[in-house]
Amino acid sequence: MRIAIVSPHAPFEGIAHAGGLFLYAYVKELSRDNKIDLICLQSPEERALDAFGSSVDVYFCLPGAGGGSSKLRQRTRTLSGFNIGGPEVDALLSDGHARRLLVAADVVDFQWPEVLRAIPPVRRDRGRKPIVVTCHDVYSQALMRLVRSQRDGPDIEQVPLRRRLFAPLAIYTEAYFLNKSDLVQLYKAEDIKALRHAGLRAATALVQPLVQHSARALGSPDATTMIFVGAFSRPPNAEGARWFMREVLPLVRRSVPAARLVLAGDHSDRVLAECPAPGAHATAYVADLKDHYDAASIVVAPLFRGAGVKVKVPQALAYGLPVVTTAIGAEGLPAGCPAVVTATAGQMAGAIVELLSAPQRVRQLGEEGRAWATRAYDFSSSMKDVQTRFEDLRRGPVPFSPSLHPAR
Repeated sequence: MRIAIVSPHAPFEGIAHAGGLFLYAYVKELSRDNKIDLICLQSPEERALDAFGSSVDVYFCLPGAGGGSSKLRQRTRTLSGFNIGGPEVDALLSDGHARRLLVAADVVDFQWPEVLRAIPPVRRDRGRKPIVVTCHDVYSQALMRLVRSQRDGPDIEQVPLRRRLFAPLAIYTEAYFLNKSDLVQLYKAEDIKALRHAGLRAATALVQPLVQHSARALGSPDATTMIFVGAFSRPPNAEGARWFMREVLPLVRRSVPAARLVLAGDHSDRVLAECPAPGAHATAYVADLKDHYDAASIVVAPLFRGAGVKVKVPQALAYGLPVVTTAIGAEGLPAGCPAVVTATAGQMAGAIVELLSAPQRVRQLGEEGRAWATRAYDFSSSMKDVQTRFEDLRRGPVPFSPSLHPAR
């Protein structure tokens, strides 16, 4: 089977964000039994060109190659509330080779909401040949959380007034584009319910995020080190880190003076430079985080916005470290997740101090988390379900009802 995968990002091993790591593993798994055309809507990335074997052809559509959207199209995007992906979609639709790859494929798989606007013209090109959308999150949900956070302070990414006014319409526009596909794959059942309420009628299925498992439990229960892992170029991570360093870390160090926080990930050094705090350290970009996990006692995930599953939480649990997070950080996780969920700075600091003072409890929570993640996340099994769904789509009319089809 020939599959064309369209992504605004080029995946490779060690990429700095969880969605890119998922797509890298997703392409690798599908390429075992299929021919893959990976169309990336960005400038060429050498690491992506060398990331896959002969069964994957990587093609780059350069942003701006399409000459840009007209003012009418730009205004329409704003009025619809769904104002993302303009340059990327323009480049894709104006690239003759990319369009030919999309027509030739047995199945087309659009990754991330930025490319949804390309679906109607690609649908016209392909007729009834199947189109799949793999949504790492629901853009409109993340946008509305950002809009509601505008009053929370100067650290929050600011949204222009016009976009704030039309943001409530975004979920209906998102559902409209998704309805042009044959199958929508999402991480969370809650996302499917929200989109159904907004008018989604396309068939749906759950796909699991990539959670890597370790041959042994990582972490140092006797340490006083907390670690916050993420791509800090993403505003929700940067905002969460600044909040933690200002509101939580001083409370923790008041009770545990030796406590230290490690920000591990891309741009973490910039965040720390903007908001220096006693006891805080940054790694900048790290290709392999296992050594940093291994030196920590607790993982913190102080997240207050964004959408989708926050993969850093189940990933830390899979490595055998307890996690202290927020309701947003824990949303969408399967039942029984042993993460410690808090709502305020005081609650988070109290939970952390309690754990730092009780290494045996850290070990217990770590073991519970690792066992839970092993049961809850099996990426290989999830990808077998994806392969089966794609084969069913290729054979004929969509065999799915518009109800929820959970992954195994």
